[in-house]
Amino acid sequence: EHRLFPSPTVGGSLASHPRRLRKAPQIRPSCAASMAAAAAAGDSGEQPLLHLKLAFLALEPPACVLTLARKAGGGSVTPHVQNFILENCVGTNV
Repeated sequence: EHRLFPSPTVGGSLASHPRRLRKAPQIRPSCAASMAAAAAAGDSGEQPLLHLKLAFLALEPPACVLTLARKAGGGSVTPHVQNFILENCVGTNV
């Protein structure tokens, strides 16, 4: 009989089973989680730019980074936000 999950051995440990269990892959936070954290932090002052930089550095999907860039620019990606991305995100990591 083949089982998906082997039953514990007499010693009670699955570690001694010939088939090793794999470690679960690390999953980075989703864009929705990043945006929820940004909303919970109370976006005042430079907070939106900080969230934008963190999303960029975390390699979030482009749609997420653009959404945060628009949020930081008050609805559009303003020259101020563009300069911030160039100087603080791209410039320090290239």
